[in-house]
This record gives sequence, structure tokens and C-alpha cells, in this order.
Amino acid sequence: MYRMMLTCLVLLTGCVSVSAERPTGDMKGWKSYRVEIGESIVSFKVPPGESKEFMSRPVPARIDSANKKLFDEAGIGPNLLDRHWDYEDSKLFGEEGTLRFIIAVRRSNESLENHKALQNAVEETSRLSSVLQYLEEGKPLASNRPMHYEPVQVAGKDGLLVRFEISPSAYVFALDQYHYLRVSYSAGGFRDPVWRADALAAAESILQSIRIDPGDPAHDQRNR
Repeated sequence: MYRMMLTCLVLLTGCVSVSAERPTGDMKGWKSYRVEIGESIVSFKVPPGESKEFMSRPVPARIDSANKKLFDEAGIGPNLLDRHWDYEDSKLFGEEGTLRFIIAVRRSNESLENHKALQNAVEETSRLSSVLQYLEEGKPLASNRPMHYEPVQVAGKDGLLVRFEISPSAYVFALDQYHYLRVSYSAGGFRDPVWRADALAAAESILQSIRIDPGDPAHDQRNR
């Protein structure tokens, strides 16, 4: 009987301890990643662990931005990161909420010379994406147009914070002349405002960790 009670206590303690490991804005113990995209190196840090329900693909070491086959007709390309983190009260009571963070690369048909060009690229991607979804589904889908743009700085670059009709806001900034990064995150399902604040702080720390540095100058510059 004593041994059974001890086993239950150990299991319960292990379950409760999960909450103490939830990601916050504290970047201690985070893992660093480095992705080569064309002539640029994109680096960022993320918290350890991830959702067991939404398993992510490994972060790629390199994305060949010159390969048009990696992008669909709307200019949507590969993800550098698409990861979920579950915030659990305990394994007995289940999930409290989930943080999702996405870093993706997009392709523009026009040169990304300024904010207006970047805005046009976002709107064109949104429009073409809706057309492609309509062709796939065979019926009109809910509108999710970009509605508002706000100048921001991300990774030391001038960019835009884009607010959409439905989907979470996204940060966009030029990576090179014809490619840009799209960064977005969401924190859903939270009842505890403290835990939601922790998730948003973690997302903000990931965002602030993003850096863009020059890569190999010998890389083929014909990225169109």
C-alpha cells in the first residue's frame, strides 16, 4: 500500500511540474537555429519542448530561394519554423492553452524596394491565395484580406505589421529584392491571464531573437 501511494505521488508530482516548464519571456536554455536563404542567414531562438499533438517538421538548414518550385502560384514558400507549445496545468487536467509561432518565406514578383512594394506583395499573395483556395474548395471562402499596415522594425530591418480580417497579425520584412519573411504567432485557449501573458512574452522573445546576416557572397544572385 505504501509503495502504491508513493508511486501515485511521484506521478502526480511529475504531472504538476509540467506547468513550471512552460515557455515565458526568459530565454535561458533556448535553442538557437540558423537557416541559409539565398544570400542571407536567418537566425532565431526558440524554447525547448513542443506540443505532442502538433509535432513540427525540423528546422531546415538551407532554403534555396532561387528554386521557384518551392513556391506556389501565390508566392507562398517553405516555413523556417512552425511550432506549437502546450501550456498544461497537469496531465490529469489537460491542456490550458497553446502558443504557435510561424516563420515563413514568401516570394514577390515585383522588387521589394520600399514599404509600398512590400504592402503590394502582401496583398497580391493574399489575393492569389484566395483564388487558389477557391479553386481547391470549389466555393467562396471567408474573406481574410489585409486591413491595416503599421511600420515596424524586426531583425534590424524596416518592415510592416499587417492586420488581417480573420487570421492573426503578421510581421513582414524584406529578405532580399524578391523575397520577404512573414512572422506570426497566436496564443489560444487560455483561461488564466498569467499563462497567456507568459505565452505572449515567449512569442515576443522569439520575435526579438530573429537576426538576418549576410551569407555566402558567391551564391547565385539570379534569385528570380
